[in-house]
Amino acid sequence: MDEPLKLSLPKADEHPAPKKRFATGETTSRLNTLNVLPFLIIAFSGLIKKMFGAAEETAQEDQHPASSPHPEQAATLDPDPATAIDSADVGETGEIGKVIRLAEYLKSITPPQPMASIVSSNLVFHPVERGPGATPPSSRLVNPPQIDPASGVTVPISHYRGPVPGGSVNNGGRPTGNRPGEAGSEDPEAPAEPGRSNRRPTLNGPVLLDDGLLDMSIVITMSELLAGASDADGDILSVAGITVDTGHIEQIASDRWLYTPPDEMTGPVAFAYQVTDGHDAVAQTASLTLRPIHGDEIVGTDGDDVILGTPYDDIIDARGGDDIVYGRESDDAIRGGDGDDRLIGGEGDDVIWGGRGNDVIFGGAGDDTLFGGDGNDTLFGDAGEDRLIGGEGDDEAHGGKGNDEVDGGAGDDLLFGDAGFDTIDGGAGADNLDGGAGDDILTGGDGDDEVHGGDGTDVMDGGAGDDLLFGDEGSDTINGGAGADSVDGGTGDDVLTGGDGDDAVTGGIGDDTLDGGAGNDVLEGGDGADLLVDGDGHDRLDGGTGDDRIVLVADGVCDDVHGGDGDDTLDLYAFDSDLVVDLPDGTVSVHGSEEARFFEIENVIGGSGCDRIVADDHVNVMSGGAGDDVFVFRSLEALNNHGGPSDHVVDFEVGDRIDLSRLIGDGSDFAATRLFFAGAAAAPSDELGAVTFDIRFLEDGHVATVLVARLDDDPEADFTIVLDGRHELTESDFILAAREDDAPLRA
Repeated sequence: MDEPLKLSLPKADEHPAPKKRFATGETTSRLNTLNVLPFLIIAFSGLIKKMFGAAEETAQEDQHPASSPHPEQAATLDPDPATAIDSADVGETGEIGKVIRLAEYLKSITPPQPMASIVSSNLVFHPVERGPGATPPSSRLVNPPQIDPASGVTVPISHYRGPVPGGSVNNGGRPTGNRPGEAGSEDPEAPAEPGRSNRRPTLNGPVLLDDGLLDMSIVITMSELLAGASDADGDILSVAGITVDTGHIEQIASDRWLYTPPDEMTGPVAFAYQVTDGHDAVAQTASLTLRPIHGDEIVGTDGDDVILGTPYDDIIDARGGDDIVYGRESDDAIRGGDGDDRLIGGEGDDVIWGGRGNDVIFGGAGDDTLFGGDGNDTLFGDAGEDRLIGGEGDDEAHGGKGNDEVDGGAGDDLLFGDAGFDTIDGGAGADNLDGGAGDDILTGGDGDDEVHGGDGTDVMDGGAGDDLLFGDEGSDTINGGAGADSVDGGTGDDVLTGGDGDDAVTGGIGDDTLDGGAGNDVLEGGDGADLLVDGDGHDRLDGGTGDDRIVLVADGVCDDVHGGDGDDTLDLYAFDSDLVVDLPDGTVSVHGSEEARFFEIENVIGGSGCDRIVADDHVNVMSGGAGDDVFVFRSLEALNNHGGPSDHVVDFEVGDRIDLSRLIGDGSDFAATRLFFAGAAAAPSDELGAVTFDIRFLEDGHVATVLVARLDDDPEADFTIVLDGRHELTESDFILAAREDDAPLRA
């Protein structure tokens, strides 16, 4: 009696399967079919060969060629002929209105709101449930921005110097856990234990996985393993250290594992693993049952066979040779075996193994699972929610229509998501990934990869290696990962992170967020109002076109900053030392050491120390931040701005001062005039050198304090400085005369 056919992923030392041809329990029902089968096979062979020739030409032709916003508010000053403000510039579209709106914007971010879009860490992807009505894939950041408890500074996690919120890993860095489900008795709403800032994940008991079939590999997702798990702190959960009591399991993607059972085994299979929130972990188990396969068994020969399935659930083993197999209708299991095979699943949810050789596999209609196996294989998922796994070799895979999962495996692979919300993982090797249409998740994996997001809002991670990542259309989230990467956001409002290594990050068109991460990086914002975040290393940051915000961190290395076109802001809020920001000279210094050289910067946000900010002859909007800050105007050009609008201080507070003392030595006709504080300007002062202030009300209800200095009999020679808010100023708020003990500005 012949042994039943058992299918599994091929092994190097496996023995040939027993030879069986159309084994069936029927006695007479298929006689007529067998009589005409030779004619059907001849006709089918010609049709298939013609179809595959056209398909190969089409596949080759279709290969990828490797391919500071301002709040919209009207703001004007009360017209007053006693001031030096030209009423023609007042209004929503006038120069004064523009400066006021910019000042309001800077005030709104001082102190900055939590910069949730700033990233400088690897991305972890949530498992995506596939099925009818599935929503686009989403992503979460492993390390979101943190607020330093000592200074209140919002900084990217890669530059955060305090403890990570949520506590630390116990047991010397090893995750802690207990018996499966034991942590489930912990109350998720209970407060954290004394002396402990993190609560462990909770479980609802062991996980029951869907049953598998005899000798068939199974793809297990992270979402399945995390069923019933939750975290009271809202931390992201993941799976670590998974083992199995029989067979073999390997991770094939960031959120997927491939389980291969032993030959001819049926019965229960148990998995053990840890559920972790990044700080603590609990032990968990999962189980499934392997069941026998029921269906018609069809076996080929060691020659070049053409095998046609039935309308029922077939099990087909083509064995050796260059075979052509068509499963037809229903849910078929097809194994190509050795040789360069061409396998078609047809309708139904099929499972197809290419085996050894350079195979071409079509899933057809239905939710299919395709394994390329060894060799340089070509896989087409076609319609349906398909899973394509290339395996060993330089493979090409097309997801087709539907929300597909594509894994290249080892080798230099060419992977296409095509239509739908696809998840693509290049695996090891220098891979080329293209998400196509839809909101896709793409991971390059190890190797020097090229990744294209295509249309849609994509999440991309280059992984290890020197990668090229292109967001293309849509608002994408891209992380270069380890290595010297090149990241281009394309069009859309993108969030881009270089990661470790010397990276080049380009925002492209749109209001983008760029973070170089560690290494000597080059960041270019491109078009739009961009946010550029400096990381560790000697970086070059260029805002490009648009009103950009450039955030520097204190790393002790001098960075090069170019604001580019537009009204650009240098944000130094992350510094807690006393800064000297010299806009005319274009330098940022800490205790005499240069922290940055900059060009084309108009506006400044100071840090939490006692900063000195020196205005230049452009229209400057300045925020000192925390600390007793000094705003220095050392020339009449810095006050008059070549006839443009006045400079603006958005957060003047008690302890801050306006320094006009250096005007006396600037060599102008005004040098002999001595400035003095004359108090509130109840009426215009006729005395030369008088510094007065006046309270003005804006049309939108905001209040501004306007400083006026009388320099000449001609009112046109007066200068003004605008302070946001209402301030009853005194002489102590000014430095009007140089002191003998004044040190040089950057001492």
